[in-house]
Amino acid sequence: MARMTARVQQGLLNTHDDTQAISIDSPAWFVWLKEHRVFRFTSPNGNFTARKEQRAVGWYWYAYRRQHGSLRNAYLGKSEELTLSRLTEIANTLNTVPTFSRQNASSLAQQMLLTTKITPPALSPTIIARPRLTALLHEYAFCKLLLVTGPAGSGKTTLLSSWLYESSLPVTWVSLDESDNDPGRFWGYLLTALQKHFPGFANHLLTLLPTLQTDTLEPFLVLLINALATLPNEIVLVLDDYHLLTSQPIHKSVAFLLEHMPEQLRMVVASRFLPPLPVARLRARGVLAEFDFADLRFTPQETRELLEALIGDFLPDENFSRLLERMEGWATGLTLAAQALRAGHRRTYAQAPPQRDSQAIFEYLASEVLSHQSAQMCDFLLHTSILERFHGELCDTVTLQKQSQDLLRQLEHENLFLSPLDKHHLWYRYHQLFTDFLRNRLEQTYPAQIPMLYGRAAHWHAQNDMLAEAITYALQGQDFALAAQLIEKQGQDVLLRHEIIMLGTWLRALPEEVICDRPHLCIFAAWTLLHTSHTGSIERYLHAAEHGPGNTCLEENERRLLRGEIAAIRARVAIYQNRIEDGVTLARQALGWLSKDDHSARGEAVLSLGTASEVLGETQVAENAYREAIEHSKQCGNLRATMLAFRSLAMLYRDQGRLHLARKLYEDGLEYALQTRQEHLPPVGFLYVGLGELFYEWNDLEAAEHYLRKGITLGQRGGDVKIWLLGYVGLIYTTLACGKHEQVWSLFVEAERLARQTNFTRGIAWLKLIRPRLSYLQGDTVPLLDWAQECELDLDSELDGFYEYDYHQLAQAFIELHKPDLALHLLHRLQARSEQTRRPGLKLSLLLSMARAYDRQERPDRALASLEEALSLAEPQRYMRTFIDEGPQIASLLKRLRQSYQQSTSAAQSCSLGYLNRLLSAFHGTHAPQPVQENVISLTEQLSQREQEVLHLLASGHSNAEIAETLIIGLNTVKTHLKNIYGKLGTHNRTQAIAQARTLHLL
Repeated sequence: MARMTARVQQGLLNTHDDTQAISIDSPAWFVWLKEHRVFRFTSPNGNFTARKEQRAVGWYWYAYRRQHGSLRNAYLGKSEELTLSRLTEIANTLNTVPTFSRQNASSLAQQMLLTTKITPPALSPTIIARPRLTALLHEYAFCKLLLVTGPAGSGKTTLLSSWLYESSLPVTWVSLDESDNDPGRFWGYLLTALQKHFPGFANHLLTLLPTLQTDTLEPFLVLLINALATLPNEIVLVLDDYHLLTSQPIHKSVAFLLEHMPEQLRMVVASRFLPPLPVARLRARGVLAEFDFADLRFTPQETRELLEALIGDFLPDENFSRLLERMEGWATGLTLAAQALRAGHRRTYAQAPPQRDSQAIFEYLASEVLSHQSAQMCDFLLHTSILERFHGELCDTVTLQKQSQDLLRQLEHENLFLSPLDKHHLWYRYHQLFTDFLRNRLEQTYPAQIPMLYGRAAHWHAQNDMLAEAITYALQGQDFALAAQLIEKQGQDVLLRHEIIMLGTWLRALPEEVICDRPHLCIFAAWTLLHTSHTGSIERYLHAAEHGPGNTCLEENERRLLRGEIAAIRARVAIYQNRIEDGVTLARQALGWLSKDDHSARGEAVLSLGTASEVLGETQVAENAYREAIEHSKQCGNLRATMLAFRSLAMLYRDQGRLHLARKLYEDGLEYALQTRQEHLPPVGFLYVGLGELFYEWNDLEAAEHYLRKGITLGQRGGDVKIWLLGYVGLIYTTLACGKHEQVWSLFVEAERLARQTNFTRGIAWLKLIRPRLSYLQGDTVPLLDWAQECELDLDSELDGFYEYDYHQLAQAFIELHKPDLALHLLHRLQARSEQTRRPGLKLSLLLSMARAYDRQERPDRALASLEEALSLAEPQRYMRTFIDEGPQIASLLKRLRQSYQQSTSAAQSCSLGYLNRLLSAFHGTHAPQPVQENVISLTEQLSQREQEVLHLLASGHSNAEIAETLIIGLNTVKTHLKNIYGKLGTHNRTQAIAQARTLHLL
């Protein structure tokens, strides 16, 4: 057969069939190649046999040569690529490969290679599915290179091993370490890993490994690439922990492989930082897929699933939120935290991370991260750890060096828990856990330097007009004189923006004597306490402002303005304490002392005057005051006072029965916030809550919930207790109107918890007043009657406008107690007051209660007359819920009235039949109240003794595991008891069960 094989020699093809020789590179040569499959090439540079072989995507030529007992091959290309120069090049390549003795090959074969390094890691039994990532990995499987980078413990290896476990592609896995920086060892592991899938693959290359050097790597790689091109199907090559490779020859050889990689091969590189490979070029060619720490971070849902898999129990929401904030999705941190939680630290995690958690994480970071850094880099990391965010110039100031920006770029390149904060990569921050670790190490290593570091940071921020940050760093460095000076400069602007939480935090960090020595700081402290509804300590600061040593340093004009602002604050406190007359006097005093240009304090004073005047029934004075408060507050940019004045005026309109005007006012306020680009600031929550209340009245419950939740979110963001509590109450009534009875009490319990947590005493009292009303709306009258027995309202004296809602609720209790005479006596007095103060909106609800009372007296004519008067007031403004919330008795009266209208020929009717029909349709669409009191005894009997014990432990905040330990029962037994309790209470989770149990007086 050898004699019959066509031969190429001296640039001519001899076919041995008596035809004329064909010149290489001629058209006849390329035609012959398409029709034949083998020829022999000989030249002074070397010989080989060329064969055309079919692959999945077509036919290709390969060169083969046997030498020293080994068969070597090389990829030639497609038929149109086989030029004389190409044939000569391959002949030279196959001829110039260094030869090695059998002794070398034998020596290599005897080396011990760790099989665990070429085996993908086993999957943990607690591993969770991450479909969002595996879907992307499947999509990127056909890229030439998949690059996964992230800091230590970010889940790179786990993600890849779980993905490849699900994949149908054959996988060659090499786990790298520092010893693999030898080229022979590195490529030896890679070849051995490939032979696991393809036995005998490239055996001839094993003989070359012991003497691989920089100058022999490329010929070796050519042979390897040619061998890879002969593989029958695709394979994925995974190089894990690539960051441990520091050898430039190896980096260059891997880059060469990437540049000339055959179609059958896909490469995956996992590294802590971006490797020195041609990433930019591959990215530009569209053959690179990348995952980084932002992709690898666990989402909240993935975090919850991971914790449940690791600890076998759920984590309460408060603890879970704390964990999310601290870990920022870091896989190893979550795992170590779960170990601490499993050891019994669930209760303490909401306040501070468990000691075992921190210790394990810090040890991990010390061994896996800090120990690999230079001494210069370690000091840089420790000294800059005091900074919340930083860039090169700031770091230079803090560390007293000049190359900080270069170090930051190096840290970013190494993926060292550093996150860029802007697109230009000038500002950065550390991962929260890494910050905690570095600060802990700083305290151990350089404790005496910490105040100086904070001081440098404070002065840099002050010089760059970043006063809020400067104050924070000054306080952390305990430079209280600088902090106080900066707060005096910044405090008024913070108040106007209503960033109460921040201002309060600054002031609490100052020693008391520092505040009391500075009158303006005393005023800021008083306003902060007032806006967070903590009025108990206000007078102490006002007294210090008036009589402290700092007051004597003020000029007379400053002292006069200070007295005016103090009076404005005392006016608001007096109103909160129901000292209405004092509130009016103090507000007028403030306006007399304050200059006409002091819009901020004048706005606050006139707002208090409006509130007090409204309580006294002087509604026109109140309306004028509210409008003046809006204008003053707009002039100085006092957003909270502006929004509160808008709401106060809108509420006055609502009491006057002018709902559409109230809505327009709220919308005007939102337009002002939008125009001044303040629509996302907390005080705007007042307007959203107000709109939610209006849409509730119009029975548009979806819109009501939308606005109320928006108001709550804004109020909680700014720490304004009044905003979010108003929102919560509105949301509770809206939820009840939607028939979600279980959620009503969950929301109520949450509102109570937050009010107590913030020590909002007026809010706690308000919720205590509302509770019986909620029970009444759900068909349980007992709490309302109990409240009526306990309330201390004096019915013989003049009615106090401050307690109008209480009086009305007492009248409703009298109706349920079948004492309509007492109810009507009280309701008529309230009605007279509403007429005197021109507030038909309040009169409307009173008329409906009067209709019910007359109905109880069996005086239908008077009942229907009261109802008709209410309807005449209600129809123009589209009132709905005021009628619906009065319950079935009003619905029955409305039906009687409609029947009367339908039978009457008189044109004199208080409202249209269409409005009557809409009201009755709304009654039919409501969820009927569910009587609960009669179920209390039976439910108590149904719950076993053990179930009652479990219920009480549940209400005390114990986890499933803690209940099991306390009662000395198994965890599965606890879960069974909980399932039974939920079923008997008609709930689905512990929050609902606790709320329902309290409603049923089981707790």
